[in-house]
Amino acid sequence: MKKYYVLKSIATLVILFQVQSFSSQIMRDYKPGIIRELSKAEEIELLTKAKNKEATTCAGTTAVAYSVQTCADVGTAAFYTNAPTIVMANSAATVPTVAETCTGAAGYDNGGTWLQLNPGAGADILDMQITGGGLAGGNYTGYIQFFQGASCASLTALGCMPAFIVTMGIRAPLTIHQEGINPAQNVWAYIWNDGGKGFSLNTEVIGSSATTVTNDACASASTTPSGCNLGAGPETTWTGPSNNGKACSGGGTWYSNENTVYFTITAGTGTTGSISVNPIVCNNGVAGEAQFAVFNSCACVGTYTAACYRSCAVGTGTLSLSSLTPGATYTLAVDGQAGDICKWTFITTGIILPVEMLSFSAKSITGGNRIFWNTASELNTDYFEIQHSTDGENFTNIARFKGAGTKSTETEYEYLDTDFEPGKNYYRLKQMDLNGEVQYFVPAIVNNEFDGHYVYPNPVNDEASVILSSAIQGAATIVVIDATGKEIYRGSESVVKGMNDLKINTADFKVGMYYVTITNENETKTLKFTK
Repeated sequence: MKKYYVLKSIATLVILFQVQSFSSQIMRDYKPGIIRELSKAEEIELLTKAKNKEATTCAGTTAVAYSVQTCADVGTAAFYTNAPTIVMANSAATVPTVAETCTGAAGYDNGGTWLQLNPGAGADILDMQITGGGLAGGNYTGYIQFFQGASCASLTALGCMPAFIVTMGIRAPLTIHQEGINPAQNVWAYIWNDGGKGFSLNTEVIGSSATTVTNDACASASTTPSGCNLGAGPETTWTGPSNNGKACSGGGTWYSNENTVYFTITAGTGTTGSISVNPIVCNNGVAGEAQFAVFNSCACVGTYTAACYRSCAVGTGTLSLSSLTPGATYTLAVDGQAGDICKWTFITTGIILPVEMLSFSAKSITGGNRIFWNTASELNTDYFEIQHSTDGENFTNIARFKGAGTKSTETEYEYLDTDFEPGKNYYRLKQMDLNGEVQYFVPAIVNNEFDGHYVYPNPVNDEASVILSSAIQGAATIVVIDATGKEIYRGSESVVKGMNDLKINTADFKVGMYYVTITNENETKTLKFTK
């Protein structure tokens, strides 16, 4: 895991006079329009009247709690719903007593502000995404210094990094990524800028676990057919293709490496291939994209010679590969464009991943929960295991299927779980290679709350379907009465655990209102229908 920062803006040589440590990576990714320019009146207001008077001192701050997010949250509304929004703004603050450690900074400025954050269990990585707000004009850099300790009186510096930069009309948010956090202690942060300028920025606080991402170093590259870069840090050991004169398909520009993860891919039987990361979802699902490139090996990553570099793409573009060696392995680097946190599935031709998964799903049907998956291709697959959980964390094996070995055509698999639990049931797929390598696929969820009872169609014609969701298996008694209370029908049916479709012949029923009551040893349900 890495602790460093990366600049996102498309800057110029002026930055060399502001942050000399950025000299090797001047051109950066950034999202224009996120941060507006403050008016002079707004800046004066910020500088003369604290935005948050509680934030003028470390001890005066109120802790903001944040929890661990997982790749399941990425691309959904939960990504920002679970991430608290805070405002970083001038508060005429008392500066920290612990020395700042930012490269390029010339000490604290007392026009900054304090934050206090309360990490949830397991949240040992902290990312902050600036999503809006305003910065005063000029040419300057903003910094953020993180601390931890039992209290403000015993703080230790965790790390320091640029938070934003303003230069030649560009107002660019930077990647804020801090690792090595102790979730048992609160985190404090001091934010300031070296120009004494006004700032007020909306920021999302995203917690994650170091166990979420294990392939943020090339040496630990993954072989899975899908990916997620939540928790990965910026990569400063190499620069992007666009910094080195390489054009990427998809029409985008790749300058910086914000949260890079690595994969190993294998060429098929031919000499050409292609890769796209589509479908891909980022952040809260509203916007975002990734950038990805292929090199001959880990040693070649960041080297753009004919002997090392293959191709790159930005967004949903397709990365085309040629002159491949059949059966040879290559290194694939994937990064969130301008700091986007994403998850995706690789779509390939001529490239073999251990399993190219087309879909994995689970749903409640008559008789149980149906788990289905299909693969477009498989490489040395030994077997699949279906794992079950009621909490989404602790899984047990419930079934095993023999894999297809090596196969380049589609294969379908299906399993019916009849021994599930009331409430939410999580199903995870585990795949084992012949060489002992294991990969897991994102769990699917079935909500078996047993409240799905209704009559269909309603009004009925000659036959009524009574849809019953039962928590147990056994016999059920069905009784139908009319609006006067007269019994019209009585029967017995065997029901299974889960969804049931019970048929009643209503051809001789008169026009009117009816009530059907279904009773078993566990529950009684009464439903109304008409004819």
